[in-house]
Amino acid sequence: MANEPRLTTTIHVAGGSFDGNGPNNLRNPALFIGGDDDFATSNVERDYTNTRVPVWFNILDNTDHIMATRNSQHIITAWLRWHLADEEFRRTENFLRSGCTFCDLGEVAYKNW
Repeated sequence: MANEPRLTTTIHVAGGSFDGNGPNNLRNPALFIGGDDDFATSNVERDYTNTRVPVWFNILDNTDHIMATRNSQHIITAWLRWHLADEEFRRTENFLRSGCTFCDLGEVAYKNW
């Protein structure tokens, strides 16, 4: 689905590809979220490593597989407002700078911007 040309962005929460080939389908910026107590975070980490598109990745503190979506709702909302509502200020304020709004919620990494 991620290679659908009409998509502007994709969001990947508490998952990742099982075979490691998921990043091959990405064509646009992606948001990856996992939890520090989530069994699927290793798949997300591998996908992040292999991703060639712009990607922002957060491993949320004190978060398991079930709570990952709930604990990241505000991150997902800000991401969508940046990418779909053209709120460009969110790029640096919320995501792509040291000390960003969501940087203190867990381990954060981003690349290819």
